[in-house]
Amino acid sequence: MAREYRSYQDAVIEHLKDDFELQKAYLQQAIEEYNEDGNEQALLMALRHVIDAQGGIPALTEKTSYPKQTLYQAFSEKGNPRFSTLMSVFRALGMKLSVS
Repeated sequence: MAREYRSYQDAVIEHLKDDFELQKAYLQQAIEEYNEDGNEQALLMALRHVIDAQGGIPALTEKTSYPKQTLYQAFSEKGNPRFSTLMSVFRALGMKLSVS
């Protein structure tokens, strides 16, 4: 019998589901790593993981004023979300950015 495997992304999202504190810690770590290496794509991927763990773009659309297509484009692998979009998304996820 062949064993079924899930993708790394699916495993991360499943691990993050229903654990808001873990989601915050995961994004905090991604921000800290971004401060060290400047890897914007890795930070956006972590944000996408949390978005997916909280119901994905459809759920996010209901919590923000942005159309679904705009959010899909902003958070695609080649996306480049505006700062205002990021701030709205963080608020919709129940989080905020801070400076230390």
